[in-house]
Amino acid sequence: MANPSQYPNGYVFDEDGNLFLMRENDMFADMMDNYGFMQNHSFSVSGGSSRTNYRIGLGYTNEDGILITDKDRYERANLSSFLSVEVNKWLTTQLDIRYANSTQNKVEQGGRNGIWGSAMQLPSYQNISPYEEDGIIYPAETSATYIRYGEPRIVKKTDLRALGRIIISPLKNLKITGEYTYNRVTNYNRMYVNQYKYIGMNFTGVLNNTENTRYALTQGFTNYNAINIFANYDFSIGNHHISVMGGFNQEENHAESQWTERKDVLLSNLPSISGATGTTTATDTFNEYALRGLFYRVNYSYKDRYMLEANGRYDGTSRFPKNNRFGFFPSFSAGWRISEEPFMTATRDVLSNFKFRASWGSIGNQIILLADGSPDNYPYIPEMAPGLTNWLVDGQRPTTLSTPPMVSSAFTWEKVYTLDFGVDFGFFDNRLNGTFDWYRRDTKGMLAPGMDLPWVVGVAAAKQNAANLKTYGWELELNWRDRIKDFNYRIGFNLYDSQSEITKFNNETNLLGTYRKGQKIGEIWGYVTDRFYREDDFNADGTLKEGIPIPKGVGKVYPGDILYKNFDDDASTIWSGKGTADDPGDQRIIGNSTPRFHYGINAGLSWKGFDLSVFLRGVGKRDFWRTDQIAWPTGTWGSLFKETLDFWTPEHTDAYFPRVYANNGVNTASNRWKQTKYLANAAYLKLQNITLSYTLPKTWAKQICFDEVKVFFSGENLHTWDHLPEGLESDMLSKGAWEYPFMKKFSLGFNVTF
Repeated sequence: MANPSQYPNGYVFDEDGNLFLMRENDMFADMMDNYGFMQNHSFSVSGGSSRTNYRIGLGYTNEDGILITDKDRYERANLSSFLSVEVNKWLTTQLDIRYANSTQNKVEQGGRNGIWGSAMQLPSYQNISPYEEDGIIYPAETSATYIRYGEPRIVKKTDLRALGRIIISPLKNLKITGEYTYNRVTNYNRMYVNQYKYIGMNFTGVLNNTENTRYALTQGFTNYNAINIFANYDFSIGNHHISVMGGFNQEENHAESQWTERKDVLLSNLPSISGATGTTTATDTFNEYALRGLFYRVNYSYKDRYMLEANGRYDGTSRFPKNNRFGFFPSFSAGWRISEEPFMTATRDVLSNFKFRASWGSIGNQIILLADGSPDNYPYIPEMAPGLTNWLVDGQRPTTLSTPPMVSSAFTWEKVYTLDFGVDFGFFDNRLNGTFDWYRRDTKGMLAPGMDLPWVVGVAAAKQNAANLKTYGWELELNWRDRIKDFNYRIGFNLYDSQSEITKFNNETNLLGTYRKGQKIGEIWGYVTDRFYREDDFNADGTLKEGIPIPKGVGKVYPGDILYKNFDDDASTIWSGKGTADDPGDQRIIGNSTPRFHYGINAGLSWKGFDLSVFLRGVGKRDFWRTDQIAWPTGTWGSLFKETLDFWTPEHTDAYFPRVYANNGVNTASNRWKQTKYLANAAYLKLQNITLSYTLPKTWAKQICFDEVKVFFSGENLHTWDHLPEGLESDMLSKGAWEYPFMKKFSLGFNVTF
């Protein structure tokens, strides 16, 4: 049995009836093509007269996914139009309408962890070849089976947006603008879960993917209305220029959704709610919010040398209690273009532009997120969720209401104050230009539990404006642009960084499991890896020698297990102390998951119609603790990857990974505590885009009846340089197995103008 290819079924029984699995199939090759095809088409027309302008655009997108199926595709059609009419000298009307209609067929995820997670985690020893039982051939329980036999989820969406605008100019330099925006989005989501059979893992028998067939339908819509009325007045007095703007804003949003599911569908080729006979479950949701506010802006400049600006908003939201819905948020800025001063005249051949900037301002945040990431439009209402009990009364499960949470009647806007100092500069006739900013952002009054409650209360403390956050950061951007005869080139670089710290939070004991004052956002607490336990760490009876600590809760360790460094007074035990910042036991801050030093590089050149552009981006520093199964060698229901083969054995004591156990138990868990050795370096540099294009000479284009013809080839997401095992994507470390992976994209197309 050394050559699995001799056994095409992927399994064999020996003379004693023992089953041996010998998978040699490629899981991803069975479920994915090497490429998918996408096409984009757009067409636009514009024109007008002295008093009328119009623009119409059409677009179409069709994309086939990379999965080996016709159930993975996306189609979208869109229309945009704009019309502007100058009715007379003092009145202009405008209408902007956009519409999009899309349909997406999504492979139903299925499986234990979705099709992507299942493909990665299916054990390497698990057979994935079809299996015959009682004359019937059944597929194996794999992602390819979920894709091949499952029905797709169909998601349809329409998006209509209409913006009407009236501009009135009753006086010189005065413009009054009125805008009305209407946006309606509809969603239609259809899911049919059919029933099919497969052979379970480890040949546990023929299984059904689901107990009952079922059909689910979700329909919903969102209506958004907004009114903006504002006036602008500009005037100059000598070298002094002043601009004043003030206005009113109101927004309303209303959303509804209905979900219905029924089991035991009769016709698989025509599934429907009425065509099923089983239990029906239905629910609906609705929510709405409104915003109303006043705003203003005043600008002053003198000879384009000294600049002042004042802004302000007075906003109200329906998301807060009635007496706390409004807030005022002012901001101020000033600029000094020192390069325009008379005493800088002699430097202008070198220093083309130099401006100092300073600003201070505040904005308000009124969005409170629920656990699923959606906004909570009624955080001031103690909601009671209905549910069925786990016991019977007269043969029925009665409906109960959950205990309502505690809510505060006094919370209001979170306020974000930002102080910024910056400089803009240009050298050598602005061939070299750049900006630098340093800022401090203070977020005050973040919503958080305002007090500690005894556990007997039974509910969490009400959220109040009880937490503060401070952020320091800076941004740098440099660009060089020049030409040598017909050759033009440019190169740019940007770099930015920030760090945030909690400055106020109700956590008197400094527990590590929640926010606390002084905590850097993203900090990772863990243990410092020392080495593996060795044979000479043990006495003859297998006990540890004096002075060699053991992880708390682990009854016995063995050579090849992880030995952590001991820092506290208990020299015999590795533990987490009281789990607080004041008493963390042997834990230390070992890293930080916040991405640091974001940077980007862009470059381009052009010559006689040829254009080449390159864009790279990356993160200079980030620590990440991987909890996925592919981070470790083997595991319960885990696969085996080449990066994890370097594990400890008595013959291989200088391995990277600790010893492995047949089942994930206490020792396996303690070997995988957060620690320095296996903390991933998530810094990366990605080649995001390369585009090469050629624009035909106008004389050539005219010969084929066009004003301009441009042909281009583009590549996206082409390569990543990082420190992670092959196959892991730096940008997706925080996402789960349900996410569609990033793909390389290559585009070939042309733009024509006539």
